[in-house]
Amino acid sequence: MYSKGNHEPIIAKELFDAVQEAFDRHNKPKGRKRQLPFASLLTCGRCGCSITGEMHKGRFVYYRCTGFKGKCGQPYVRQEVLAEKLAEVVHAVQIDEELVAMVRESLRKSHEEEKAYHDGQISSLQARYNQLQNRIDQMYVDKLDGRVAEDFWRQKSEEWRREQEQLQDRITKHRQANMAYLKEGVRILEQTQRAVALYLEQTPEEQRRLLNLLLLNCTLKDVTLCPTYREPFDLLAKGLPKQDWRPRRDSNPCRGLERAVS
Repeated sequence: MYSKGNHEPIIAKELFDAVQEAFDRHNKPKGRKRQLPFASLLTCGRCGCSITGEMHKGRFVYYRCTGFKGKCGQPYVRQEVLAEKLAEVVHAVQIDEELVAMVRESLRKSHEEEKAYHDGQISSLQARYNQLQNRIDQMYVDKLDGRVAEDFWRQKSEEWRREQEQLQDRITKHRQANMAYLKEGVRILEQTQRAVALYLEQTPEEQRRLLNLLLLNCTLKDVTLCPTYREPFDLLAKGLPKQDWRPRRDSNPCRGLERAVS
């Protein structure tokens, strides 16, 4: 049995108790916060702010404008209503087998342009990398021959090698982007073939991932959505003639409507 010591405590008991209480609060298990899958996916069509979500009565999720620029009159929208509206956005780009071949060709041509760009960037970056390596090698020889001071050689070598590391990182990113472009496009194409069925089968979180693949941006005004599709899904949404299926920049299918009603 231990007896109470007579030595003076290192810290006051009040401080010790306060620290223990803080530890208890920190280690207390926290309930899992419910995700709001469509938050930040949309932009307010009234003021341009982001659309956010919030929980009501512990189980109903509503989406509203953040009001960052002040109240704009955008009403609250239930998550279930918003999900149904987004299903219509997905339906606009669903394609059949006949169109799959045309979109695939569009992706292939677009990939050729993308590859040419990345190859050009890699070639330029590699040339600079090799130039720096030649400088490092030559300066090392100069150092051995006594034509360059040790400190100067070390300083310049470290400077050039840091630049080489940055160049190598950029080269790697270009190579990864080049390989991922067509692969990602084909994956999106396959999903788009059965977009609506896939969307309806999924959880709201999975629906959000699908929408991220299809949409560049989307505005919400009252309960009306105006999507900006990524290439080449903008063509699907517009229903352009077959001869117009070619790689092009992202476009907004609502611009014509906006001009018509303005």
